Amino acid sequence: MLPMVKRSSLHFALKSIKQPLAATIKWGVTDPKNRFAAPRLSCYRAVMKFSVDNLADGNIINAYTDEKVMIAGQVYSNSLIVLPDRIIEDWPIATFEQLNAGAFETLAALEPDIIILGTGDRQQFPPPKLYQALIEAHIGLEVMNTAAACRTYNVLTSENRRVAAALIVGAKA
Repeated sequence: MLPMVKRSSLHFALKSIKQPLAATIKWGVTDPKNRFAAPRLSCYRAVMKFSVDNLADGNIINAYTDEKVMIAGQVYSNSLIVLPDRIIEDWPIATFEQLNAGAFETLAALEPDIIILGTGDRQQFPPPKLYQALIEAHIGLEVMNTAAACRTYNVLTSENRRVAAALIVGAKA
């Protein structure tokens, strides 16, 4: 005869977690006379702690299109560099083709952990010789279209990462 309730090893693994999580999973047979009946899965309560994230601590991109980016209610229609603590509006790169080694040296001087490069309305990869300054400074580079770069920047900023978003805005590929 099959036992009515058998606790799985998952129950004991959940008990060992020191976070506010309390769950019990019981496996058993719904009909003791029919051993092929579906197992019974009972999941009791799972407690998750929520906290309010204060996004006012850094620059968050509120909206974006192919031609414009809005940060804290201010609309920018030219390429720019966004950091959690400041915005550099006078980045002279208007198109992907204008990217040069000097632009990446400027980004390296900001000393972020990672740079998100938004290359306009489509993803384009610069040649590695252009971003040699980032390689030497051990700064990560992620390349994506500008819309994806805006979303990624917001996620990394919300995680309190030291990130810079170099966004090419208004250029059509």
